[in-house]
Amino acid sequence: MKYICKLFLLLLLPLSSCFWGSEFEEKHITGKYYTSGYEHWQQPMSAVYLYFKETDDEVSEALIPEMLEAVGANERNIVLKGFGENHYYIARIVSDADRNTARKNILGPLDKSTFYQKLRQMNGDTALCFTHHYQML
Repeated sequence: MKYICKLFLLLLLPLSSCFWGSEFEEKHITGKYYTSGYEHWQQPMSAVYLYFKETDDEVSEALIPEMLEAVGANERNIVLKGFGENHYYIARIVSDADRNTARKNILGPLDKSTFYQKLRQMNGDTALCFTHHYQML
């Protein structure tokens, strides 16, 4: 009987994501904005989406339906790059916003030249760069 119990536990061990070192990870970007994605064994996060959390224990849907390749932020804007040629976004940060307001203040998808043109208009320059980089799943 002990042998059967040990065998059963041994077979369950590989089913645990903690055993393999993979799990979903959340990174704070700024304010109430977070990214969440799949992290595996010290590799950069993959399958990353942008979220807005109104409370700490809240689980919500992504603000844009796009997996992200890179994210950057300052006190006024968040810049987002999806995978692909023309997948750039600018999220204007609005103080005391709720999720719907946050979603309405996202501009995009934009092509690269329009993205930098809008960023210059909204930010005063294009110095805001991508500081978080992710992989495709």
